[in-house]
Amino acid sequence: ADGDVPKDLLTGIPKGAGGNTGSLIFTSPTTLVVQTGDAGDPGLANDPKSLAGKVIRIEQPTTVGQAAPTTALSGMGAGGGMCVDPADEALYVTDRTPAGDRLQRIGSDGKATTVWTWPQRPGVAGCAALDGTVLVNLVNTKQTVAVRLAQASGAVTGDPEVVRQDTRGHAWALAVSPDGNIWGATVNRTAGDAEKLDDVVFPLFPQGGGFPRSNADNA
Repeated sequence: ADGDVPKDLLTGIPKGAGGNTGSLIFTSPTTLVVQTGDAGDPGLANDPKSLAGKVIRIEQPTTVGQAAPTTALSGMGAGGGMCVDPADEALYVTDRTPAGDRLQRIGSDGKATTVWTWPQRPGVAGCAALDGTVLVNLVNTKQTVAVRLAQASGAVTGDPEVVRQDTRGHAWALAVSPDGNIWGATVNRTAGDAEKLDDVVFPLFPQGGGFPRSNADNA
C-alpha cells in the first residue's frame, strides 16, 4: 500500500568477507525458501544455531506472528541458485564449497541427495528444471549445462551436457517463461568482462524449441 516501508521476514543471517550470496524461491503459494551462504565460514554452515549456509523454509510468510522457520538443508557453501521441477516438485539447489561446486536435490519427501559435483569449481549459479532435466549456469567457464536424471530412479544418466558455451559471457540467473523457453541474465560486470561484454537478459535457445529434455531435443 502507499506509504508502506519494507519489513523484515528473516533476520540474523551472518555476513562475512565472502560467501554471502543467497537466493529465494517460492515452492508453493505459501512457502518461501531462502538459501543463505556460509559467510566464508564452513563451521557456521554446520552449526544448527546459525542461519549461515542453510536452505530455510518459511511457511505463510508474514511480518506479524510469523511461525518459526525450519531448516531443510545445512552445510551449504556460497549460494548459487534454486529451482523447482514442476513434474515432481523437487527443489534443486546449487552451491560452491572449498571442495567443489554442487547440485543437490531435495525431494517432495524432504530427503536431500547430491546430484552432481564439480571438483574444478566452475562457478555454479542459477538453475532451471523441467521433467528431470536441470539446466545450470557455470559462471567462470561461461557455460550452461544440462544435467539429466532418470525419471524412475532419479539417477544421473550421464555427464552434464554443455548447451551454451561463451555466448553472452558469464550468465548467472535462469528462468523458464510460460511458453517453455529459457531466459538467462549475465553478470559480466562483476565477473570482470565489463569492457568486452555488456550485461543482458537473453533467450538461451533463440532458435526456439523450448526446454531441452533429452539429447535428441538438441539435435
